[in-house]
Amino acid sequence: MNKQILSIFVFCAFSYSTQAQEVKGGISDSMMQQIKQSYANTPTDKAIRNAIGNNDIRKLALNQDNLKGMDTHFSIKVSSKGITDQKSSGRCWLFTGLNVMRAKAIAKHNLGSFEFSQTYPFFFDQLEKANLFLQGI
Repeated sequence: MNKQILSIFVFCAFSYSTQAQEVKGGISDSMMQQIKQSYANTPTDKAIRNAIGNNDIRKLALNQDNLKGMDTHFSIKVSSKGITDQKSSGRCWLFTGLNVMRAKAIAKHNLGSFEFSQTYPFFFDQLEKANLFLQGI
C-alpha cells in the first residue's frame, strides 16, 4: 500500500514538474542545453563564478561609476555634546532624539556633563505599544 502511494506521489510530482517547464516563459530543455553549451569555463568565467558564489549580491550589483558623482560632504553641522551608546539595544531612534535635545539643554542651562534618562521614555514607548496591541484584540 505504501509503495503504491509513494509511486503515485512520485508520478504526480514528475508530471507536475514536466508540465511546469512547458509553461510560456519557463526554461525549456532546449534552452537549458543552449545555456550549458554557451558556458566556456574560461578563467574569466571561473572568476565570475567564484565572485558570485563568495560575495553578497548587493556588493556585486553596486555600480562604482554611480558612486563617483555622489556628494558625501555635509552642508549642515549639527551641534553635539557627545553621544550615548545604545549598545545594540535597538533603541537608536530614542538615543538619537535624546542626544539632539541633550545638546540644546546643555547650551540653554549651561550644564557640564548631562544625559537624559533613556529608561523613562522607553518604558512609555513600550506601554503605548502594549496599549495599541491590546486595543487591537
